[in-house]
Amino acid sequence: LSQHSPVASSLGLLLVVATAFHTPLPLTEGFTNDATSNIPQSTAGKAGEHMIHITKKIFELREKMCDYNAKCLNRTAALAAPDLNLPKLTEKDKCSPTALNKEICLMRITIELLEFQIYLEYIQNKFRNDEENARAKDVQISLQVETELLMQKVSASSLLTLYIGRETERKHLGPAPWLNRLILCLAVFLEHSLRAMHMM
Repeated sequence: LSQHSPVASSLGLLLVVATAFHTPLPLTEGFTNDATSNIPQSTAGKAGEHMIHITKKIFELREKMCDYNAKCLNRTAALAAPDLNLPKLTEKDKCSPTALNKEICLMRITIELLEFQIYLEYIQNKFRNDEENARAKDVQISLQVETELLMQKVSASSLLTLYIGRETERKHLGPAPWLNRLILCLAVFLEHSLRAMHMM
């Protein structure tokens, strides 16, 4: 892999953070959200609060991308588009209420977020204007912080083995409709992950 490739960057992040689990990581500066004030300090905790923060950023980015058009913002329509083979939680990830396994679930969530980072690095500066590009960069940075928070909760060696063994080559993303779909799928993934973490 090229040392400047998105895959190498995400793998590098994994290696660095895996050796620094003891270092506390702050949330994005200025984060305040009354909706998260009553979240219990369980497995979700700070990572859960930050997930909510990211979904809010994604919603605001999609509003800009869609020019506030209701049809464009419709989640059902966007998610019904052809499959991009994007990360998602399935039964084997052990995140469902009937088959919950905290260790496996957290590891799978972390791995999938690392893969989303590859996508987000690829789409940088591919939006329509500087404002959208800046918002997308903000989402990417926030997702990196989220991944680091989750890495503090899982086994470094197991995570590294699982990540290296995954297929990391994905389809190239196309024009704006695909960007909209990618950003929305990330938001949905975060929502499902947060729901699972609240059960732990």
